[in-house]
Amino acid sequence: MVVNNTRYGSLCYYTVEGSVDKAGNILLLHIRYTPRLTMCRNEIRALSYTATIAASAGNYEVIVVHEENNKTDTLQRASVTVH
Repeated sequence: MVVNNTRYGSLCYYTVEGSVDKAGNILLLHIRYTPRLTMCRNEIRALSYTATIAASAGNYEVIVVHEENNKTDTLQRASVTVH
């Protein structure tokens, strides 16, 4: 499975990390935007990522969440069949 997303912000200001947690047939893609302790110019750019999730054949509920400033938002929830 491949998940693509674009949002706007600064890679100078944020560290971006991701992980996938699996529980039964649920795959949770968790993307974390953590502020860096640095001085940045006010440059807003498109921040894009492509996450490839390896999974064996089956039916899955895929949930994509972004976390920033101690706030978590669900961006997408989809049922996916892997052949």
